[in-house]
This record gives sequence, structure tokens and C-alpha cells, in this order.
Amino acid sequence: MVDAYEIEPALAQRATDNLAAFPNVMVHARSGAEGTLSACDVLYVNAGATEPLATWLDALSPMGRLLFPMTPDTGVGAMLLVTKQEDGTFTARFLLQAQFVPCFGARSEATEQKLAESFRNSNGLRSSHCIETMSRTRVAGAPAPAGGFRQIEQFSANASASHTC
Repeated sequence: MVDAYEIEPALAQRATDNLAAFPNVMVHARSGAEGTLSACDVLYVNAGATEPLATWLDALSPMGRLLFPMTPDTGVGAMLLVTKQEDGTFTARFLLQAQFVPCFGARSEATEQKLAESFRNSNGLRSSHCIETMSRTRVAGAPAPAGGFRQIEQFSANASASHTC
């Protein structure tokens, strides 16, 4: 099953019409940044967020992956790939630089400023400590901490490095 989310009603209707031949696709005329999402193996976000949202992390099945553009308010950010491990912890790594429109409902002004400074100071795409989770493990179905991830650490190492968060 493929679930798609679109906040613009006209675009949601157009997507529904264009994808009608595919019975495994459901278009939702709402934000994927709010409310509960269906459990999934892959979640792709096509708008810039300042951090992975708890609703996105909660939707991931064990070994599920979340790919989204982590972006500051201005300038270049990076595509972050987050993988939920079997034990409920997450690994994350930056894949490449990216610049996207903002994802409404997935932005924090304080984090935007930290991201902008981190990406500016890194001289490109690098991460050493990546990001830390507010809660390393959670009971399935338990509410996630607000924001999902606590802080952005100093960027300093190889961009392809993978870190347990």
C-alpha cells in the first residue's frame, strides 16, 4: 500500500484522479506532518523539515527508513536517511546536499537557526555525531517525545558515515 499526502486540495484531487488506476495508492488531502500515519517500511518527505517528526519515526516498521530533507530556513541543507533498528533505536546519515520548500508543520524556528549555523560552519555536508534521539528506545505504541530528536550536534566528519542515534 502507498499512502500519499498533499496539503493543497486541488493537487490532492489531481493526484487522486491521476493515480486512480492504481488500487494500492491512497491520496490523503492533509499534511503528513500531523496526525497518525500508517505503519510503513519507507517514508519519503518531499519538503524541508528541521528535524524528523515523532509521527514519522513512529510510523516506521523495524528496519524501516525515513528519507527527508533536513533544511534550515535559508540556504542548503541535506537529505537525511534515518533507519529504525530492530531494537527501536535509530541510525541516521546524511546522503547529499539539498534545498527544498519548507514542510509546514515540521519546522522549528530555534532548530532552523542551529541548522543554518551548522551547515554554514561545516563548509558543506558533514556529520560527526549526527543527531541524538530524545528516547533511545520506546515501547511500541507509546507516545514519542515531542520533536523526536533532541539536538543537532556539531558537523565535522565524513558525510557518508552512519551513526547510531
